[in-house]
Amino acid sequence: MPTSIAEFSDLDQARIYIAELEQRVENMQNTVKRVLTDLETGSEPMAIVPTLRRIAGRYRPRYSKRDLIAKAHEWEDTHGEPPKLLDWNPTTARVHLAAPKAREVIRRYLDGEWPHASTVIAQFFSWNAFMREAGYEPRTAPDEPRGGQGLDHLPPWAGWEHVRHLRERAHLTIGQASSAGGLSMAHWSNIENGKHTNPGIRLLLAMARGLGVRVEALL
Repeated sequence: MPTSIAEFSDLDQARIYIAELEQRVENMQNTVKRVLTDLETGSEPMAIVPTLRRIAGRYRPRYSKRDLIAKAHEWEDTHGEPPKLLDWNPTTARVHLAAPKAREVIRRYLDGEWPHASTVIAQFFSWNAFMREAGYEPRTAPDEPRGGQGLDHLPPWAGWEHVRHLRERAHLTIGQASSAGGLSMAHWSNIENGKHTNPGIRLLLAMARGLGVRVEALL
C-alpha cells in the first residue's frame, strides 16, 4: 500500500506536491521536445514549430549540472552516503516502498532543500551518469551471478511491458538507456518489443542499470 500523503503536515504535503509538479514540468518539456523532433523529421506541417520552440525555451532548470553535483556532495555530508534515485523522488518512494521505509525516505527529502530526481535525469540522462560526474561509483547489485540462464522456474517475464514506460519517464532514448546498461540498441529494442520473456539475472541487472532503477522495478 502506498504511504498516505495525509500522514505528513500541511507544509510537508505542499512540498511533496511541489516535487511532483517539478517532475511533471520535466515530463512536459520532454514531450514538447519529442513533438518537435517528430515534426522536423516527418511530413507534418511545420507552422507550429516556432511556437513549440518558444514553449520549450521558456523553461530553465532551477539547478545547473554544477548545482546538482554540489547537492549530491551536500547530501553525502548530511547523511553519510551519496543520494540514491529514490532519495530524491518522494512520489515513487511513497508508492513503491513499504510504509515505514517510505516515511523515512520522504522525511529525509523534506528535511532539506533537494532537487527532484527527474531534474537530475533531465540534465545527465541517467542516474548512473550523474553519480559518475559527481565522483561516485554507480550502485550495482551485489553478488551478480555468472552465466545467463533464464528464469525457467518462474512464469514468463512480463516486465518488458514496463521497460518503455520507465525509460520514457526517465527521459532516456533507447541509445542512452542501452549504453548505460551495457547493451546494444538492437537488444534493448527487442526487450521493449516483448521478444525476451525469459531473461537471465544479468540481463535484468543491465536493464536496471540503464534505467537507473532498482532491479525490483522490473519484476
